[in-house]
Amino acid sequence: MLVTIKPSVDRGCNAGFPMHVTIHNGSPKIIKAVNWRMAAYLPGYSSNLAEGYESYQSDKILQPNESFTACYSAPPIKDGHSFEALEWKPESKYVDFAD
Repeated sequence: MLVTIKPSVDRGCNAGFPMHVTIHNGSPKIIKAVNWRMAAYLPGYSSNLAEGYESYQSDKILQPNESFTACYSAPPIKDGHSFEALEWKPESKYVDFAD
């Protein structure tokens, strides 16, 4: 699919919602909603350090080639690592397209 979710930690979100996420609809269809889970990795490592299975969602309707940005809470992190030091990646993405 051509729907991307790009998390960032350095875009001016507040401490309660530190995860800056941009969702882009690169598909030719209208998006009704997007759901995903966020994984956290130390650079160069393969173990996911995000605890639990917190699910994220946006119900922003996105037209083809439209983007949406919002700030989200971060999942708990294993082993006391710094939020900013981790690489954040969306996983288990589900996109609900309009009919």
